[in-house]
Amino acid sequence: MKKIITLVFIGLSIILPLHSYANIAEGTSGSCKWVIDDEGVLTISPSQGEIGRLEKWEDWRSGVCPWYKYHGSITHVKFEKKIYTETCYAMFKDCELLETVDFGQFNIDASGNMEYMFSGCKSLKEIDMSTLNTDNVVYMNNMFANCTSIKSIDLSTFDTYKVKTMGMMFYNCISLEFVDVSRFFTTWLVEAQYMFFNCKKLKNIDLRFWDTSEIMDMTSMFDSCVNLQKVDLRCLDTYRLGSMKNAFRNCHSLESLNLTAVRGDRDTDFEGLFTGCESLKKFYAFNDDPFTWTIQEKMFNTIKEPEKIILYVPRASVELYKSAPGWKIFDVRAMEDEPKEATGEGGNKSSENPDEKSSDNTNDNTSESTDGNTSGSTDNHSSDTPVTGIGSIATTSKPSVVYSIGGSRLSAPRKGVNIINGKKYLVK
Repeated sequence: MKKIITLVFIGLSIILPLHSYANIAEGTSGSCKWVIDDEGVLTISPSQGEIGRLEKWEDWRSGVCPWYKYHGSITHVKFEKKIYTETCYAMFKDCELLETVDFGQFNIDASGNMEYMFSGCKSLKEIDMSTLNTDNVVYMNNMFANCTSIKSIDLSTFDTYKVKTMGMMFYNCISLEFVDVSRFFTTWLVEAQYMFFNCKKLKNIDLRFWDTSEIMDMTSMFDSCVNLQKVDLRCLDTYRLGSMKNAFRNCHSLESLNLTAVRGDRDTDFEGLFTGCESLKKFYAFNDDPFTWTIQEKMFNTIKEPEKIILYVPRASVELYKSAPGWKIFDVRAMEDEPKEATGEGGNKSSENPDEKSSDNTNDNTSESTDGNTSGSTDNHSSDTPVTGIGSIATTSKPSVVYSIGGSRLSAPRKGVNIINGKKYLVK
């Protein structure tokens, strides 16, 4: 009997350790295999050879990714060899324990959908997506929604030319301190509602070159961004905008905002636009003619004592703004008279005026061709886009959106610095 017990004990001591290292789950998708090991590492690799293609689960109408059932166990993701996909929809949705993703040679060239890709990844703190080609992506809404631990996202390499939806893209990213979306090409963007809702730690956002002419919904876009201090939306165009309701509600720290191209020639819903923005000190309007972009006074009906807010405009237009509907409720001054402030480094002086005049003579290692391709090094944290000298604008099938350096929309490029499709060009 003792011998039998001893044998059983020995057998268990051998079997149990082996069992403890068993994979959590595994399966196949298209010509790929996927495995979630006992530590929660999801590895996606070709079933055979060097190349694998995932099946297309597409969106909520036709299913979810093959490993979604085990989303609560995934801690890390890595792609081995070359993996192709036609969709990224909800690929890692609700992976609350996910901390890192190694994209390797993951190829999304054929993917048009990145909706909910990391939605609910509450443990994700940082991610490098610079190797992904987003040329054909159309949908990005809810992409990082409820990623409550992520602090920094650099999306400066994203090509967003075809993107139509960014609604709730960073919704409730309460730890987000920095996100680079300054180079987004937004000509066809339609939805931006709740995009940065409740991003409590975000202090600055640079959208100065965004084309908003097709956007229909900006409801609560920055709602509850309590530490947001400055927003540069100098190319804001409300031509198709149906709602900007509560766009800056409870932005308690917001001090300055560019209102250059906000116009009131349609019934846009501006209800509660600046509710709770008790720190507002100044607006900027770069258009020479305020009557071209007449704003609606109801935009400011929640601002207490608007006469204490300074509106900086071109010097030659001060008197026009003082008598223009909507604008005249502010303390109108010439932007050239705005006090300069020291940067605190090297004794250089700079103005809080968001129109960086020095950029006209910027020397930069970056060179750009007229089709928008870039080469050389770039500084993703630079406050300005490099100016490229060109003699003429090449004609392409893509319609050009042209603004002056002051933010006024132009029918065609003029001699000097122009903002064309979100990039600066010097027309000689």
